Amino acid sequence: QVVVKRAVPDRSVKLLAQRGVLWHVAAGSSNYAGSPDFREKNILVGVSKLDNFFIAPGHEFNFNEEIGQIDASTGFVKGFVISGGTLSKEDGGGICQVSTTIFRALYQAGLPITERHEHSHRVKYYDPVGFEATVYAPSKNLRMKNDTGKHLFIQAAWDTRAQTLRFDVFGANTGRTVNISKPVISDFKAPADPSYTPDDRVAPGGRRLLDTPMQGMTSVITRTIKVKGKVTSRDTLKSVYQPWGAVYGVNPKDKRLN
Repeated sequence: QVVVKRAVPDRSVKLLAQRGVLWHVAAGSSNYAGSPDFREKNILVGVSKLDNFFIAPGHEFNFNEEIGQIDASTGFVKGFVISGGTLSKEDGGGICQVSTTIFRALYQAGLPITERHEHSHRVKYYDPVGFEATVYAPSKNLRMKNDTGKHLFIQAAWDTRAQTLRFDVFGANTGRTVNISKPVISDFKAPADPSYTPDDRVAPGGRRLLDTPMQGMTSVITRTIKVKGKVTSRDTLKSVYQPWGAVYGVNPKDKRLN
């Protein structure tokens, strides 16, 4: 006698077709190579929360709302975030890799932006310069509106060996052609002075490099959307980055923290 248990797939081709999801609309990817373990952990927890979900027509995608609470109870761990002109440890450090990657996919799909922020300084994880979106609930969010008239279906993928993320957007064939320019960089400024943050792995009097200095700069990216060869809209993505100094971890009792 054989015991049979019927397993219903999470995704239904019939449901996708009913909602007009018949086309691969766009994709966005990023690379987080070189990330410390805590950062990779938070990236993988975050991206798994955005795998296989719909954005209804006319609905606004809300990153912070979709991700939900960011703390130990939801699987996140403490990691470095930009705070107060230096780095400090908070739950979810590295989540901006996820927001940046899904932003790239939705931006390539031609969706209008209703809220998007750049980091305070350039972060190499998010190059090309300016093609990114930072989040910090509740003050900073990523929000984009589905104006395609049909449902969009979002699928996430990640490769822990290559340390890459990817989001694919599926929906109706809107006939859009989206071209995103390379960033135009200007207004360079010298890096700032170094800063220090507590790090109990460092012996008294020593220091440990946590982040490298970055020039200040302005990046402008232009997006051109065409339908049947005719330009229907053009917008710019402007990011202003402040100078950033090297960040060193020092012993929690170090006088340089004062």
